[in-house]
Amino acid sequence: MLPTPLAPTGPNPSECPAQARGALGRLGARCARRPVVVIGAWLLILAAALTGRHLVAPTFSDEVSLPGTASHTGADLLARSMPAAGRPNGKVVFHSTTGTVADQRSALDRTLSKLRDLPHATAASQLVTSDDGRTAYTTVSFDRQPKSLGHDYTGRLDTATQPARAAGLGVAYGGDLDQVVREPADDTLSEGVGVVTALVILLLAFGSVLATLLPLATALISVGVGLGIVGVVAATLSFATSATTLAGMIGLGVGIDYALFLTTRFRQDLIEGRDPVEAAARTAHTSGRAVLIAALTVAVAMLSLYACGLTFIGKIGLAATFAVVVTAGAALTLVPAALGLVGRRMDSVRVRRPVAESAGARDGWHRYAQRVARRPWTFLAVGLAVLAVCSVPLLSMRLGHVDAGADRPGSSTRTAYDWIAHAEGKGFGAGANGPVIAVVDVSGAHTSADRVAHDVTTALQGTHGIASFTPVRASEDGRVLVTTITPTTAPQDAATGTLLDTLSGRTLPGPSKARAPGPGSPAAWRARRTSGTRSATGCRSSSASSWSSPSCCS
Repeated sequence: MLPTPLAPTGPNPSECPAQARGALGRLGARCARRPVVVIGAWLLILAAALTGRHLVAPTFSDEVSLPGTASHTGADLLARSMPAAGRPNGKVVFHSTTGTVADQRSALDRTLSKLRDLPHATAASQLVTSDDGRTAYTTVSFDRQPKSLGHDYTGRLDTATQPARAAGLGVAYGGDLDQVVREPADDTLSEGVGVVTALVILLLAFGSVLATLLPLATALISVGVGLGIVGVVAATLSFATSATTLAGMIGLGVGIDYALFLTTRFRQDLIEGRDPVEAAARTAHTSGRAVLIAALTVAVAMLSLYACGLTFIGKIGLAATFAVVVTAGAALTLVPAALGLVGRRMDSVRVRRPVAESAGARDGWHRYAQRVARRPWTFLAVGLAVLAVCSVPLLSMRLGHVDAGADRPGSSTRTAYDWIAHAEGKGFGAGANGPVIAVVDVSGAHTSADRVAHDVTTALQGTHGIASFTPVRASEDGRVLVTTITPTTAPQDAATGTLLDTLSGRTLPGPSKARAPGPGSPAAWRARRTSGTRSATGCRSSSASSWSSPSCCS
């Protein structure tokens, strides 16, 4: 730690004339000379951004579209020929701990009637009952995505299912209804904990109250502006609901980080005896360049999310980029202004002896840097070895959405998932939480739809990993054939992903996979695919919000 000098002993401010500072140095000097004007301007910008966000009333959507995938193709085929089959739906599950659900038939009939009368509900299917009769469920279809109904819709569901509850039956909600019954995430507490934690860490590191509060205050202002801009842009460009959370998290992190670069350098210049305005100019000239490079790197990394080919994900990166750009601008203007305003009072209130960035070669970090410079290849090899060890889990990583089986035990979605997974019978079992819908387009086939349906049935019967499947049926217009397949394994199991690969790669392949058939065999149907038939598979699971959910299409 370096002692704080009682009187200026460092170089004269004239050592770094204005013309030698560069553009960033001159900008920092101007902001430090007029701190009240700069800070006031940022507060006005903050108020304007938040007001604009409120006035435009932005909307956020988590609907994902993956054009060109089998799931997207299947959804399009269903939307044209069997719109009812492709509508969003959810399961209402009933369970009896004593006796069977059939013992309360009257209460269940009243419940089903009330479910059909719910706003935006288009149908409620007949009960599907397990072999032991203790578990049953109905599938409720909706004319819109359940998530758009809001969490308050849970109250309507509870009212509709009250007759079953009054009769002593357990009731839980699964399928797409998880989007309704799960309470919306409240980031206020977690963000508050993060801010308080950062405050404590900075206070212990700096030892100065003002040096601690300054990075936090400037970061919060810049993040507020960034989120306001994201909200305004969201009025014309649809963002995911998690976009603001990510933008706020990254913006707060880099905002504090950038302010720390500048504050640390500024305090050291004060210790060395420089004038506050000159210290702010030197800080912006030196550390400001590091801020620009860091901000550019983060922005490029966030925008590179578009490279995955999913606009939905790319827009999340775009929202974070707005926050990063704003925090970088604040670091180069608002922070120097705040530094100029605080000046030599930076360490007036402190909890311990303040420390700052050292310009000497006797502290631990300088000695470490010199050691690395003397043995660069050794440190490079050790660093690569550590990275390699840390990367080992990547080899066994599986991507996908977490299903309701990972929800908190006792929650409605987890209870519905477990009741269905642990029951036996058609429509139950682990795979019933992630059924697969197979769609075959026969609109241009030269073979009768009945023959294609027969061949599909034969192919599915010989496919390992299928617990059951519904009869292959044709749409009213005769353009597509549809069947719902129940895997033997849960949505998140690797075997379920293998099954989907088998269905799309061998059982229901594209025309390019056709091969020489034998009469009446599944291969015969595959070959006839070249004459105009095609298929697509999509899936629905207890956590799927759309056809393209990878919770079972991994």
